[in-house]
This record gives sequence, C-alpha cells and structure tokens, in this order.
Amino acid sequence: MHLSEWELSAKNTVNVYSIHKYLWAAFQKIPQEKRPFVFRFDKATKTGYGKVLMLSSIEPSSTGTPALRLLRSSKFTPNFISGQRLLFNLRANPVRMLNHDKNRVPLIRHEDIIGWLSRKLEDVAEITYADIAGRKAFYFKKGSRSGKIVAVDFHGLLSVKNPNRFVEIMLHGVGPAKGFGCGLLLARRA
Repeated sequence: MHLSEWELSAKNTVNVYSIHKYLWAAFQKIPQEKRPFVFRFDKATKTGYGKVLMLSSIEPSSTGTPALRLLRSSKFTPNFISGQRLLFNLRANPVRMLNHDKNRVPLIRHEDIIGWLSRKLEDVAEITYADIAGRKAFYFKKGSRSGKIVAVDFHGLLSVKNPNRFVEIMLHGVGPAKGFGCGLLLARRA
C-alpha cells in the first residue's frame, strides 16, 4: 500500500468529482474501471490549496499538472492481527437505497449512521466506540447529472476480527461515493 499526500489548487476544487479525475493522472497505465485508490479531500486553506490524502495499491506518480502536486508518498505493509485494537478515521457516505428507484438517500439520525458503519465493518472488525466528527455536503456535476453527497467523518476505536479482509476494506474503501472522496479508512494502533 502507498499513502500519499497531495496539494490541489483551490480553483480546481469546486467540483469534488473533478478531484477524482486529477488523481487518475497519477495512474496513467491503469484502466479506468480498475481504480487503484481511495482518497479524501480537505477544503482549501487561506494559502489557496487543499489537501488530498490517498491510499493506493500502486505507487502514484506525479501527474504533471500544475493543479495537483504530490507532496509525499510512503509505502507501508499493514500487519494487523486478530483482536488488535485500532483507532480509526473514516469519511464515508452513509446512505440507504429507495426500493423502487435505486436512488440513494443519506441517513440522518445518529443511531442510523452508526448502525450503517457497524454493518459495513461487521465481518472485519468489531466497533468498540464510534462517533461522528462532522458532516459535509459536497455538490458535484458528473456529465449531465448533478447532485449532492453528504459525507460523514467518523472516528473511534475498533478491534480487528479478520486482518486480511480489513486490509482489503482499507484498499477498496467503505460504502459508496468513492469517486467523490468517500470511503478512505485510516487506522493506527490504539
């Protein structure tokens, strides 16, 4: 795995989906349907740049675009064990499907959101404690469609049940809207 930090100019952060397109440039030889990364974007600061954290299965390369600059990248091999306690951070898009339309709607109630997280991780980890650190609405335009995603930032403590599956979840992300900066699960020893 590779964890990298990027700097993105503020004028290129209006549409969150465009950040996803910029990041693809770091993996030029990979087919579009095989996204090797998950990421999260933190709003631009007074310096005029935003920060992007990305976890990928392949080492990223500099994109060559002035809009996005690779600050650092480090390789690591997680070695989790069953029962290990980890502190975690996650930005996700907790939703439920409407039966008839296949449309997703955001979960609103705190207990529904925490329940969604528990279900997503139930095969890989037991959540000891989880709380919502914040919620952010992201507006996007993808082709002719526009919409809104409500991202929830979680933090908490968990105990690993299945170390191999836990690593897979980290690499592939949690929940929908990964192309919009949701799904990145970061964990460290408690």
